[in-house]
Amino acid sequence: MSITVLRLDTGEVLEGEINGRELVPAGGAGAAGAGDAAADDGGDPAPANADVAEPAPEPVAPAPAPTDTDYVEIYADRYGDGAPELSIEAPAEWSDVRTALTGDDYCPQEIAVSTDLAAFDSNWTVPGISVTLCHDFVESFPAEDVLYTYDYSSSCDVVHEPVTVGPWSGEFHSRFMVLQEYESCGGTVNGTFVAGVELVDAGHVVMVVMTVVDPVVDGDRFRRIVNGILADPID
Repeated sequence: MSITVLRLDTGEVLEGEINGRELVPAGGAGAAGAGDAAADDGGDPAPANADVAEPAPEPVAPAPAPTDTDYVEIYADRYGDGAPELSIEAPAEWSDVRTALTGDDYCPQEIAVSTDLAAFDSNWTVPGISVTLCHDFVESFPAEDVLYTYDYSSSCDVVHEPVTVGPWSGEFHSRFMVLQEYESCGGTVNGTFVAGVELVDAGHVVMVVMTVVDPVVDGDRFRRIVNGILADPID
């Protein structure tokens, strides 16, 4: 009598006879392999594409850093007569603005702009700029003296020795600048630009301090702001 035997431990199918022919794999060697596949897959043949992995998604490049397209003009009108003594252009997104009297007779007017002036005044975590106008200091307070007024070497690393830029023609005023750069300020990765800007034909020195969070974006902002500083000429 012919019999067919399924070995549950291996999934092998054997054929033979009772008291006769010995058990051998059913259908030859190929059947044993099919039995293995059936055992691995619960008895159903595996689909043809079972081992084909889904393609990995294409990497997505990071979006480019945003660039400023909107600047607003900010005026400081100390006397309230509609004739601004100092004005700058600043990114519109820097919406926290201060125009204030400093109490200093020689450097009386400041414009400060940032995303958060409280943070800008106390640490180096947000971008921002302070521009202070000094009267008729071209002789007694040259532009390079600003670097000593705002010396951050105890809190930041000095990037390089002071550099003189210019003179060049800005809006309405010829100007030159003495610039000092710092990095790694206050335990952050951010930096500071300190500059004395002489508005040559207006007779003023302007003190500029800017926190730099993104060297590329904030570097462009610094150049635009410095180039657009306007001050009422000294008669």
